[in-house]
Amino acid sequence: MNRVKSYSIRGVREPIHRFDFDGRRVDLWRPSRSTHLLVTHDGQNIFDRRTATNGFTWRIAQTASRIFRQHGIPTPTVVAVFHSGSRQNPDGRVLDLAPEDFFKEGMRPTRNVTTDITLDQLRGNLYLDEIYENIVPALAPEATSFPVANRALLGSSMGAISTLYEVGRKPERYGVGLAFSPHWILVGDPLVHRMIHWLPESGVNRIWMSRGTKKLDAQYEKTQDLADQLLRERGYKGDNFTSRIYRGASHNERSWSRQVADSLRFWLGD
Repeated sequence: MNRVKSYSIRGVREPIHRFDFDGRRVDLWRPSRSTHLLVTHDGQNIFDRRTATNGFTWRIAQTASRIFRQHGIPTPTVVAVFHSGSRQNPDGRVLDLAPEDFFKEGMRPTRNVTTDITLDQLRGNLYLDEIYENIVPALAPEATSFPVANRALLGSSMGAISTLYEVGRKPERYGVGLAFSPHWILVGDPLVHRMIHWLPESGVNRIWMSRGTKKLDAQYEKTQDLADQLLRERGYKGDNFTSRIYRGASHNERSWSRQVADSLRFWLGD
């Protein structure tokens, strides 16, 4: 682990620190007295406009500062993990975020895959283990002892799929999964059925999902409705599950940033 740099963002007192873990970049926001941990996929887009898609971030630090202050709770530690996709490695993000076990069971993508990826290239499990077993203990060692309800994982699109997959794979790690615009259409209904029955029994873990109504998000309507139905049939309801539709929202950081406040309120029990 090496510190790459520190930088400031508008509206936030504490600096953001960037680290390198054997080639994987991670941004850390660690306010004092924190009692909650939020781990995010696609760390490029969380804090830094210079690395964010189209220069627009999720504004998580600014929004979390406001929402947690309203609840009288210290602001959370945020560990923002960059995916490994790049011009030189265009498949890196998919390899990180794909639900590895599902594909090794025989599931196959039906769309949005432009190259041939072999099963032995998938590293979704390794990526998720690296985050919880290596990155989080190195950057915020106290966070692994937080109550499970105080640890949340967040992602959008393929990151939302990885978020739900990890909650089902290791439910003791994160009590809350915040999944923005899950990319169900990568496979379709079989992915929905497998994922929902992969999740733990309702009672401890909590799930928040969302979708927009424009562009790519408009294609999620049927699969997200199926996911909602199946989760409710499994007993997820009330405080344990929320699925939100955002009229006019699209598949981008600007839209997702406007959904962060609602997801954080859900995490805190609103």
